[in-house]
Amino acid sequence: MDTDRPKDTLKGLSLTSVAIPLNLREIPRLLTNFWLWDQPDFDPGATDGPQPRLVLCFNNDDAASEEERIRSAFEATETLKRRFSTLDFIYLDLRGERDLYLRENVLPEPKGGYKAGPNNQFFELIERLKDERGAVFQMETDCVPIRSGWLAALSRRVARAEPFWVMGSPYCGEAALPLEFARHINGNAIYAVCDPQFQTFVKSIWRPGLEHFVKTEDPRVAYDIYLEWAFTIALRRHNVEQFRQFQKTYMKFVFTDYVMNISSEADANFFSKTAMPGFIDRHPNTYVLHGAIFAKAVEALRAEGGPPTPARLGVGLSPAPSELPEQPSSVDLGQCIYQPHYSAVRALQEHVDILTKALESAHHNAYVQRKTIDRLLQDMPASSDGDETAHSPNLTVEGRENSTISPKN
Repeated sequence: MDTDRPKDTLKGLSLTSVAIPLNLREIPRLLTNFWLWDQPDFDPGATDGPQPRLVLCFNNDDAASEEERIRSAFEATETLKRRFSTLDFIYLDLRGERDLYLRENVLPEPKGGYKAGPNNQFFELIERLKDERGAVFQMETDCVPIRSGWLAALSRRVARAEPFWVMGSPYCGEAALPLEFARHINGNAIYAVCDPQFQTFVKSIWRPGLEHFVKTEDPRVAYDIYLEWAFTIALRRHNVEQFRQFQKTYMKFVFTDYVMNISSEADANFFSKTAMPGFIDRHPNTYVLHGAIFAKAVEALRAEGGPPTPARLGVGLSPAPSELPEQPSSVDLGQCIYQPHYSAVRALQEHVDILTKALESAHHNAYVQRKTIDRLLQDMPASSDGDETAHSPNLTVEGRENSTISPKN
């Protein structure tokens, strides 16, 4: 027997924790989620094996004084408290520039980038959970279940999955993301934190790579879009070494329709275009939606006071829509990145409009102006002979908490 051979920690993987990254200001939303998950139609469900932990990871100990209130709310639930083995708290030590999250591009550029806070919180959470015996689902407070049994279903899916490091959703909303990160996996995903090779990848490649990228390429970049963006740049620049590096690990980043990321500002009208009963029926394998609009829907549902059911999400936010044709946010997985095509003339006009807006906007500093000009030159149609494949890049990007200027999520 080869005792020196490393154990394959990715075989027979189990879900051991659900981790919620948050800060002091998000506690009201957390407590609203506790209320929601305790409702029969949003019940997490009993897992087949050992119950996972529920881990709350705060950016710092400013929230420590609220721990008793949070525990009391959790213990006051009827069903929810029985779905998790324990409620655990992690308090990181992120302050100052290490805890920064800016939605506008102010000058001077922060040393760690505009998303230093969420980036550091993610990497330190992964590090803290390295002793887990299985996988962890990172579930931000703006993730909302749309059917009962969501925890039990996730446990089964993890157990049956092919070996993976990260399993999550691409962007499935209506915005046309920049090509550099259009296929990225959103940060609300399942991570094989128990795997030493994954931990090494995070520590030696992912985190230092992002930190270098933020300093040299774009200070707005968040951890979840970085890998796809860096991979795209490596291809563009014919960086064989970096391409080979990603090539060795890319198959361990897999898509799933368990969670669906619909988190751009362009998706703020989701409930005015989508009838929830039909949406739920069309996506029988989707259990969780990610996006600020869904968190707002839960808050409105609780305030409205009617029966809390998935079909009633969106009540109080907009007029109930009639059943509409399928929207880009509801297309088949793998085709959910909507990128319209234009004629060469239309594309040229779009490029000019983008450049003009960037130069006139008070929110775009010299750095963004230069990047916009670079993009204009790179994406300019080669001819105007009616080529219908020319496309117009859309610089509106999705962002945590509906930021429109942050390449995030």
